[in-house]
Amino acid sequence: MFSKLKDKKGKQALEKKLHHFKRNVVFHNLDNTKTLSVLYKYESKHSADFISKLFQEFSSYGIKCEAIGFFNEKNLPLEYAPRASHVVICQADLAWSGIPKSEEVEKFINVEYDILLDLSRSDALIFKYIASLSKAQFKIGSVEYRNNPYDFIFIEDTNSDQSFVDQVFRFLRSIKTA
Repeated sequence: MFSKLKDKKGKQALEKKLHHFKRNVVFHNLDNTKTLSVLYKYESKHSADFISKLFQEFSSYGIKCEAIGFFNEKNLPLEYAPRASHVVICQADLAWSGIPKSEEVEKFINVEYDILLDLSRSDALIFKYIASLSKAQFKIGSVEYRNNPYDFIFIEDTNSDQSFVDQVFRFLRSIKTA
């Protein structure tokens, strides 16, 4: 009962913020992308290592990357080592309604990145909030849900981050801009 109320209040808070939200939508490819943001689930040290590897791939194209991850526990694990290029938040960084209350999230959503790449594959409120309110010009995700914020959605059979990223790279290479 309480979780339904909590979820309802969180969704209402998001909808209220979205009522006045506007962003500039621009399709980007690998050639014209200068900044990329990544949203992901921090499930283990492997998650952060994968993000670092992904950053190396995008950096080879001259793209500056930043990321925000969410660890679905009360506190961050001891193995988490903060990195300048990406931040991990946890349940302690959320209001009781599930809406993020951390400065890192506010900074992240207010930067007008060229691309937001949502690797979370989740319709959880925390990911909806960040993806929906991000001012990124081109949003790519893989979960279809009501009022999703994505400009492009990949539907895939596997649950592999690498497979998803490979599809994104093929897609970004194929986009022709005017």
